[in-house]
Amino acid sequence: MGETVRDMSVHFYHKSIKGITHDDVVESLKRLRLDDSVNAIQITEENCVITCKDSESKNSLMIKGLELKNRNIQVLDVEKTVTNVTIKDAPYELQDEVVATFMSKFGHVVPGSVRRGTIKDSSIENGTRYLNIIGCVPTLPLRAKLGRFDIRIFANNKRTPCFGCGEKDHPSYKCPMIGMKACHICKETDHLAKSCPEKSQPKCFYCNEVGHIQRNCTIKEIDMYGEYAADVREGRDADRDERIPPPEVDTKDKVSIINTVVLGASNVRRTNLDKNTVIDASISGATLHNVKQTIDKAIEEIEKRETNIQKVILSLGTNDVSQNKLDSEQVILNLTSAVNEVKSEFPSVQIGVCGIIPRKGRSERVKNFNTVAESVNRFAIKLCSRDMSCTYIDTPEPFTRNGKLATDLYDSGDQSGLHVNNEGADRLKDKFYEFIRVESACDANTMSPMTRKRPMSGSTPGSAEKQLHKLHKPGTPDSPAFSESFIQ
Repeated sequence: MGETVRDMSVHFYHKSIKGITHDDVVESLKRLRLDDSVNAIQITEENCVITCKDSESKNSLMIKGLELKNRNIQVLDVEKTVTNVTIKDAPYELQDEVVATFMSKFGHVVPGSVRRGTIKDSSIENGTRYLNIIGCVPTLPLRAKLGRFDIRIFANNKRTPCFGCGEKDHPSYKCPMIGMKACHICKETDHLAKSCPEKSQPKCFYCNEVGHIQRNCTIKEIDMYGEYAADVREGRDADRDERIPPPEVDTKDKVSIINTVVLGASNVRRTNLDKNTVIDASISGATLHNVKQTIDKAIEEIEKRETNIQKVILSLGTNDVSQNKLDSEQVILNLTSAVNEVKSEFPSVQIGVCGIIPRKGRSERVKNFNTVAESVNRFAIKLCSRDMSCTYIDTPEPFTRNGKLATDLYDSGDQSGLHVNNEGADRLKDKFYEFIRVESACDANTMSPMTRKRPMSGSTPGSAEKQLHKLHKPGTPDSPAFSESFIQ
């Protein structure tokens, strides 16, 4: 079968070359002595297509390129679609070669195509990189991890989905759903997420696929770790199992294998607690105000497994702070009611009351959130110091490092700043098992029963009393609740 006209065509994008004309292209071809070897020159809105008379002329043109407006232009085969990619948020010091190497996983990066954007009428860079990819994958991720840096990716040729609706036939700023309230799960506008028919099916916000969540997204792991993704995942799982051994149980008594219930929300669900020792009755979006929801779920599972419960972990409050317009008194009231509700449903059990972990972010609302959470945590410590059946679990502690918020423990893809990542979930899990492994209520609490009964002011304060004393001293670094310096 003979060669077609399309087989003899090459092209180049001319948007970066202002005012290009047919005469400019002809003059460049004359300098290469190829003007007699061309059948047609077509300048469209985006590119210039040159059709050669034979394959030898075409190959010569692709090797030599063109010189237009004092610039060397590389021409490409029209059969090889070129995708123009824009990368935002890459730091200035990150070399172009590193960016090109990272993007090569999505297709062939045209050599020398990486360039840096600048502010108009100046040589000051604006943090944007541009490059061309041949044979690009059908869909590029909207966000990716380039080393330790989060970057955003945009491309033409319908390669990146719209932030608003997920479709690839328009950019986000032209989305018809702008200003409309839509379900963030299925992107439909006739309902909100709370009534979405697809709510029961998990959906990944990284690759937009249904069936898994972002934390378990293999595409995200491959983007981050490349060919080593499987090894990294295997090592992380092995490290987690080694670092957090399950509590020792009496194998002779099968009823005592499961002895703990956890009442929590979405962050607890990310911890993947051992189902052989713990009943995780957590519900995404659960609050202290509606703790009965999680309790009912726990009781249903307890009856199904016919087990005895010795401990209950109450890890709620984050959603209460958000929903009660930062009213600390209301959240404290919700916490008190929730503890009483747990006591009523689970008499004679040890209750682990978790602190509210800080929220990541720099906005005024985030600062107010963390201030209220700190106040609630102070109350929780005081509550546990007075109640023999309650133990304070210092879950905020792992999320601070050297007096600052440990932002690397949060999900970088979560805009709310509330959800933790895999490592953060492991830290929570560690705190839960510290409480679970304690054998007696006396050991589990921060003060012994004898210390609790001593009313004399001259008595030696217990560790919980010391913590409370520190909380009233501004700038104390050992405070289990995070200070204002953690707010970023």
